[in-house]
Amino acid sequence: MNCLSVAEAANHFKCIDTIINTAKHGLTESYIKNLHVLDDRNRTAHVYEEEDADEIYGRIISAHIGLFDGLLNVLKKKLTSSQ
Repeated sequence: MNCLSVAEAANHFKCIDTIINTAKHGLTESYIKNLHVLDDRNRTAHVYEEEDADEIYGRIISAHIGLFDGLLNVLKKKLTSSQ
């Protein structure tokens, strides 16, 4: 097993631990979408094929940006209400 495989396995188990801990409170659609963002982020470190990069880019444009826009709005509201 090479170092890359060990790192990927460790990251995989961290994700599983997070899912298990969250499952105690129920997996929401929003949480699952966030896991997809995290998975794509992790995959970009190991993308060597243009087709894979294009696939991830497509998901960033079609889905992930909307999640970040939502986060930005929540943070703006919290900032405004705390002032």
